Order: sequence, then C-alpha cells, then structure tokens
Amino acid sequence: MAEAIGVGASALAFVLLGLKSAKVAYQALSSIKDGPTHVNQIMSSVLGLQYTLERLSHCRLVMEHQDEGLLKATKACADDMNLFADQLEKFVKAHHGVARQWNKVKFFLKEEDLKRMSAAVVGHTTALSLHLEILNR
Repeated sequence: MAEAIGVGASALAFVLLGLKSAKVAYQALSSIKDGPTHVNQIMSSVLGLQYTLERLSHCRLVMEHQDEGLLKATKACADDMNLFADQLEKFVKAHHGVARQWNKVKFFLKEEDLKRMSAAVVGHTTALSLHLEILNR
C-alpha cells in the first residue's frame, strides 16, 4: 500500500508541476501580439491541458490508485511543459519592456517550434484525459 501512495503522490507532484508550467507558458504566449493562428491554437491547447491537470489535481483517486501509466504520462507532461515554459519565459525576460510583436518574436520562436509544442500539448491532454476518465469509472 505504501508503494501505491508513493506512485499516487509522485503522479500528483507531476500534475502540479505540469499545471504550474502550463500557466507560465500560457502567460508568456498571451503576451505575444499579432501572432499567427499557431499562437492562438497553442494558447487554446494549453488552456485545455490546464483544465485537465486541474481536474486530475482534484481527483482523490490519483493519490489512491497505483498506476504506472499515469505516473509516466504525468511525468512526460511535466517535463515537456517545464521545457516549454522555460523557453517561453526566457523569451519574455529577454524582451522585457519591448513590444512582443510577432515579427520580432518569430526570430526567437519559429512557427515549427510552436507546432511541435502544440502537438505535444494536445497529446498530453488526450493521454491525461483518458487516464482521468479511467480513474473516474
């Protein structure tokens, strides 16, 4: 039973880390003005991920259920979101006080990078939503 609590506690820790990083990423993305549709799409995807992570953080079964799959999914999500948040936060800090118009942003963040971020966020949202649905059954 102690191992089950350990796995659940670890999964919850990754959920909370992923949620914190998703909020940082969303805040950084929302500071970009006149961005292409990719910026709005990833912002929407990050909001969806935030919602899923918040639901997981309030699900008592996350702590009680021993699920290595959930642990791996939450860790992968937290790792990716932490990386994305760090990249975006570096951009925001480097350009503090400077208008974040897309024509300036695109030299730091390529559209391909945003597409990869968006695909990863959607993938994590899908995987974690599936885990949440299974837990709630």
